[in-house]
Amino acid sequence: MNSICNVCQLTCGSIYGLDGSTCLWCQRAVHKDCKEQLDENCDFGKLKKAIISPREIKVIKAQKPEKEVPNSSIVKKLAAKDVIFHPVDYKINLEDDDDSRVPIIAIVNKTSGGQVGNDILKSFYRYLNPIQVIDLIEDGLEKLKIFRQLKRCKILVGGGDGTIGSVLSYVNSEDFREGNKLKMPVGILPLGTGNDLSCCLGWGATFVSTDAMGILRSIGNNCEEILLDQWFVFPLC
Repeated sequence: MNSICNVCQLTCGSIYGLDGSTCLWCQRAVHKDCKEQLDENCDFGKLKKAIISPREIKVIKAQKPEKEVPNSSIVKKLAAKDVIFHPVDYKINLEDDDDSRVPIIAIVNKTSGGQVGNDILKSFYRYLNPIQVIDLIEDGLEKLKIFRQLKRCKILVGGGDGTIGSVLSYVNSEDFREGNKLKMPVGILPLGTGNDLSCCLGWGATFVSTDAMGILRSIGNNCEEILLDQWFVFPLC
């Protein structure tokens, strides 16, 4: 499908190929000849209240070896994976303190739902800041600690009942919170086999939409927050 130019409202493509550019953040498309008429200050488009902008993130510790590696011919033959690195730490300061500004953190188990989990993961990388997307298999839940410094955020979990349960348990654990009272409501993208919890909470029995933009906008605007007791919700279904 060809994109529509944000300036002249004509398509930015033809049978011969693409003709124009698209902003990675706001998704606005523009012809090469129309680009000068477009305001270059990106407003992050329809997801501006859910996205953490690059200028709001600061790296405060670069990667460095966990221990000194001796300079010997044997050590030089070691694979790169044998050297342990500290994770990179980030400091996030939201420039807009508006209460309606609520970043969305997307966590996806790409092994759930056949290839659907992997496809939806790629879509979230497209629409959100990559730091806001957590590949559960590659990154693990430890990456969530980056966002403890925020006043508020929402979590969208793509996976089955096991994945959802793991995330809920982790965000309520002392190891994660450390006394922090951050409000982190959790939404569900049902990618599992049974999806019992998703059914109980009205998210549906299965994932039927591939519209990642629509999903993220819905999570940001149209959700009711309720309290959940994990120990009692399943018997009530």
